[in-house]
This record gives sequence, structure tokens and C-alpha cells, in this order.
Amino acid sequence: MIGVLAQSRRWEREPTTIARPEPSPDPSQAEEIRQLIIIGGGPAAYTAAIYAARADLHPLVIEGSLWGGQLMQSATVENYPGFVDGIDGPELVAAMRAQAARFGADLLTEDVTQVELQSGGPGGGIKRIWVGERLYQARMVIIATGTTPGSAPEERSPNSQLFAGQLQMDWQGRLTTVPGCTMTIGAQGVYAAGDVADSTYQQAVTAAASGCMAAMDVLRHIEGGFLDRDIFAERG
Repeated sequence: MIGVLAQSRRWEREPTTIARPEPSPDPSQAEEIRQLIIIGGGPAAYTAAIYAARADLHPLVIEGSLWGGQLMQSATVENYPGFVDGIDGPELVAAMRAQAARFGADLLTEDVTQVELQSGGPGGGIKRIWVGERLYQARMVIIATGTTPGSAPEERSPNSQLFAGQLQMDWQGRLTTVPGCTMTIGAQGVYAAGDVADSTYQQAVTAAASGCMAAMDVLRHIEGGFLDRDIFAERG
């Protein structure tokens, strides 16, 4: 889903160790219900994790077996603010990843295989995410799965197949969001960040910015008493 250059592995950092229950799809056998799970392993996901972790949400980032996003295939990034001489793409995303871990985000370097996002209850209920036979649960989810490039740079395919039939998408397969925020349409308590929802800008810096926005929307959700439910009611 997310390409990784073999030579870039010198920047890889061991993920934070997390408790792994015995394989079972039974919710009663799952690990604790988390406040937030982030699906993805690029600038949007790690920025969301940094903001969420600093807010003491203790997010779990299921970053994928090949984390890093499009930056892992960028030899030099010259337009990311703060780096006068540019920076290697893998080095930049690895620094974001390490920063997320530093603030307390748990990183799981495996692939999500199934999701159940439309469970009922206040605020959208509990979301269920499977990694193989292991079940993880959260009250809120941020999706930042990015895109897979095609034969030409402008030909990108959103990594949204897992969410088909549960979340609204545009004709390209990108997740659609409520105007003015990052909340998806189709499941309350689920937010989208980065290129999986952005058909216009598709830059590392805008992906990172939308990760920040998604984390802040999650915090507003918590502080405002399920704000997204009110938005759905207003918009019908």
C-alpha cells in the first residue's frame, strides 16, 4: 500500500511495544478500548499522532508494514519548510515518526485487514479494526492511508478500499468529508487526513497540516460532546 525503498531502512525505528491479545475476532477478547486509533503511516498520520499524543489521547498508530508514504520514494524534498538545503524524504518522515513515538503514540507496523466503523451508540459507538485475527477498538478513528502512485505522477489511487460500503467516497475513491472539517460522511467519529481525502494539493506539507486538523477535530469532538452528531443532524 505504501512504497518503501530498501536503502531507506537505515532510518527505520523500532515501533513501541504494545500488548497483543491472543488472536480472536470476539470483542470480549480484544485489547482495551482506546480513545483514538490512526490508520496510516505518512505525514498526515504521524502529525495527527503527535497532536493526539500531546493531548494525552495515547493513540495507536497502525502504520502498515511498509510505512512512510510517498516521502519514502523522494530522494530530496526541497520545499518542506524549515530545511534550507532540503532533506531526504525518508529522513523527514522517520523524524515525524520518531516524534510521534516520543510523545507517547504506540506504533504497530502491520496492515489493517478489516474495519467496522458504523457501529451504533452515542457519537458513533465503538469502532472495530482487525489486524489479521487481532481486534483493536477505539471510540474514534483517523484514516490517513494516502495514495498509491500510478504510471504517471498525476495518476494516484487512494488507499480507501478497506472503507468501501462504509464511508462516502468521490468518483476517484477519495473519502469525502463534511465541509469545514475532516469528519467523514458515513460513520460518526471517523476522520480523514492527507491524500486519501485530498484531490487538490497532495503535498507533504498539506498532508501534515490535515493531520493536525484531524487531531484537533477529534479533540473538539471529545470536548464538545460528540460534535459530529450535531453536524449530521444539521445537514440532514
